[in-house]
Amino acid sequence: MLSAVRGHPPAFIRKGSHMSEQDNIAVVQQAYANFKSGNINALIDQMTDDVVWQLPEIKNVPLAGKRTGRDGVADFFTTVARDQEVIEFEPRKFVAQNDTVVSLGYYEWHVKETGRDFESDFVHIFTIRDGKIAGFREHFDSAVVAAAYQKAMSA
Repeated sequence: MLSAVRGHPPAFIRKGSHMSEQDNIAVVQQAYANFKSGNINALIDQMTDDVVWQLPEIKNVPLAGKRTGRDGVADFFTTVARDQEVIEFEPRKFVAQNDTVVSLGYYEWHVKETGRDFESDFVHIFTIRDGKIAGFREHFDSAVVAAAYQKAMSA
């Protein structure tokens, strides 16, 4: 049974952000809209100063790994623009609990240097703090990404 001091929400509500789960989903959806429209500056403005942006480590894939801070995230998107072209990018479902928003989707990319394409379902896990993105983790089929970045072997 929950109890609260009259006029004050229970402690578990007071500790976290006052944003609803729907508000947090809206933050993520706006981030995707900024990405899709190429407005990377607006996307970076949606981040906390200490944001942690993390993809799996993949050998010889420059965009892989962990970045911190707005400058680190800006570097990530600069690397993506330099190395890849989006063919399809579709967040399909959003699930939120407290400060976490999980996005399930599908994308297809073209790797400029090798001329290869890859496709994968993805899971994006966002942490929202005070209306801003404080954390991002991405999960996808890293084997197809690694193969797309692999340079042709010389005979």
